[in-house]
Amino acid sequence: MTIWRNLPTMVSTVKFGTRRQLFEGSWYKAMGRSAHREAGIYFDRALASLEHLPKSRHVLEEAIDLRIELRNALFPLEELDRLLENVRAAESLAGRPR
Repeated sequence: MTIWRNLPTMVSTVKFGTRRQLFEGSWYKAMGRSAHREAGIYFDRALASLEHLPKSRHVLEEAIDLRIELRNALFPLEELDRLLENVRAAESLAGRPR
């Protein structure tokens, strides 16, 4: 009989636990997205700064690497058009046909 007496408390605990898990999951997801967004901003700044340097093989390699790394920040944000644009630009800089 004790289980029936404690049932409302158990149900309340399960509901609270589920809500808390949903909140924590959403919070971590939002924080992750925020970090990816910030990383994207820094990659964009790095790419912009490379445009002001004299053209050299090293600068070209850095531009390609940065554009490829940028996709890791863009994919979780679901910015697929921008991701594709940067990958194609990297391919173009590398001299590879699409």
